[in-house]
Order: sequence, then C-alpha cells, then structure tokens
Amino acid sequence: MLTDISPDVIGEQIVATELEAQGYATNFLTKPGDSIGIEAKKAGSKLLVQVKVFAGRVPPAVLTSEEQKNLRLRAMRFGFEPWEAGVQLDEDLHLVGKIQWRCIS
Repeated sequence: MLTDISPDVIGEQIVATELEAQGYATNFLTKPGDSIGIEAKKAGSKLLVQVKVFAGRVPPAVLTSEEQKNLRLRAMRFGFEPWEAGVQLDEDLHLVGKIQWRCIS
C-alpha cells in the first residue's frame, strides 16, 4: 500500500489519465486546502472538473449544493463547463469500479 501519497492525489491522477485518454489536455488546479480540480481542454470543449475521492468501502458522494454553486461560478468565470468526477479507491488506493461523471448544470 502506498502510504506517502494521499488518496486525493491518486484520485486526481486517475481522472486526469481518463480525460487525457479521451483527447483532453489537462491542467491541475489543486492547491492545499482547496478543492481538487482539473481543467480539461480539447477542440470545442473546455471542462472544469472537481474530483471527489473516497477511500475504503464508502461509495463516492456527490458535491454539496455549496460546492456545486462554487464550481458553476468558477467554471462560468472562465468559460468552462462544470463537471464532477466521483472516484472510489480501495484500501490499496486502486480504483473501484468506474469514475462517476456528472455534469453540474
């Protein structure tokens, strides 16, 4: 088990890797104490993705209404489409199932 890498960092990497596989260029926006965020761009599409990571047996929860509002405002300010990515990791910090994508409109 990787003990020196946080579940948030691993979850963010998993989401970025999936976006890159879909042809997006990614930029990490995460700062200490901030939400986990990724800018993803490809021709005709600009996404701002907030990542929710849960380790263990707890399933990923959705963004709170306050988090959704903040994500929408942040995305609108820069012309991005707001998205949420829910990532569940097992005890060894491996992805459980698939990333749960949701457009925040």
